[in-house]
Amino acid sequence: MHKFLIVLSGVAVLQSSAGEQVRDARLRADTSTTTQRPAWFTRRDLLHIGVAAVGVGVVSLADERIARGIQGSTLRSNPGLQNTANFIQRFGDPGALVISASLYVVGTASHRPGLADASLHSTESIIASGAITQVLKLTVGRERPNLSHDENAFAFHPAHGYQTDFNSFPSGHTTAAFAAATAFSDELHRTHAGAAKVATPVLYGVATLVGASRMYNDRHWLSDVVGGALIGHFVARRIESHAHPGARLPVPSR
Repeated sequence: MHKFLIVLSGVAVLQSSAGEQVRDARLRADTSTTTQRPAWFTRRDLLHIGVAAVGVGVVSLADERIARGIQGSTLRSNPGLQNTANFIQRFGDPGALVISASLYVVGTASHRPGLADASLHSTESIIASGAITQVLKLTVGRERPNLSHDENAFAFHPAHGYQTDFNSFPSGHTTAAFAAATAFSDELHRTHAGAAKVATPVLYGVATLVGASRMYNDRHWLSDVVGGALIGHFVARRIESHAHPGARLPVPSR
């Protein structure tokens, strides 16, 4: 997983070198055109959320079968893979927030506005999406797969998500990982599109591995991971579009 740190370091270098150009471009844009900031939430977002909710519901139908397949696999008895999974999940919590906040401090202290900007939006995305995830965890109260030995994906204890065993949905680790991946990918795409083509698959790949590690450790169902990924991506994309109105992002945000 050193690749993740390497990519983030690469982002730092690229953002540093592009920082002055980005700042100058912003000043020119501010003096020559007026771009209206998009709303934080629109009616169309309700449609997106509805579609996402249906998708997560469909995925949940396969939760038990997939969980049993993972836990019944011979890979579960591999100590090396277990250690790897434990290590990878740290890139979701607390890794994503620690790395983002640290890079923000570095960018600010070294007067690198590009790096500070990317790290700030990543940190904001992780915190905002994490708050949404925690509210859902508390409200939904979904039982973790290890309690039923992967036999009951639809055991819910509403308003009991304050108990660790009943806060499976959505995956907080995955939420944070995808929020950070989306924020850094979008910032890099905006300032250095060529490098983004290489960095984006790695960033999202690591975020996906974070979710997979949580399933491997029998702490989350597949739909928990999918739900967390969607929340992290959506929130980060909204923060990016609001911070940089008019910027061309990899995928339309609205």
